[in-house]
Amino acid sequence: MIALSGGEIADRERITDCLVTSGKARLAGFAMNPPLRRGANVKKLPPLDGKTRAARLAEAIEGLEARPPVAGGLVIVHCLTLEEAAVVRESGGEVWHVYGAKPSALVPIRRADRMVNIGENSFGHVLSPLEALSEYLVALGLAARSNAQRRARA
Repeated sequence: MIALSGGEIADRERITDCLVTSGKARLAGFAMNPPLRRGANVKKLPPLDGKTRAARLAEAIEGLEARPPVAGGLVIVHCLTLEEAAVVRESGGEVWHVYGAKPSALVPIRRADRMVNIGENSFGHVLSPLEALSEYLVALGLAARSNAQRRARA
């Protein structure tokens, strides 16, 4: 599970499209619309209800686990609150931060979080979506192998 935070709405949507259409890991996108859509002119937005958004996200994750899997993983397009990020992390997922002019004011960047952007030219710590996905899948594979080895020894 991958949650995208920060950046522009359009950038998060393009990164999700890139990940889902790549075919790697059979990913599906999940989006609860952010409070402001493209083209809207609003000077002040109401505060986000993080608890409600996190509860809806947890329901969606639980619903996916209850059915036969239709996807190998989920990309949460708009991780806008600390509560949503906590649900993702508690479910074993990662929060990726979209590098650019608008970092999230509500979801702090943690040391292990990945930085991604849609462009080709970037800094060494900022990955393209497919590079970040490859690193994530390798890390998942290593963790699964380590857990299997521990169970075999027990």
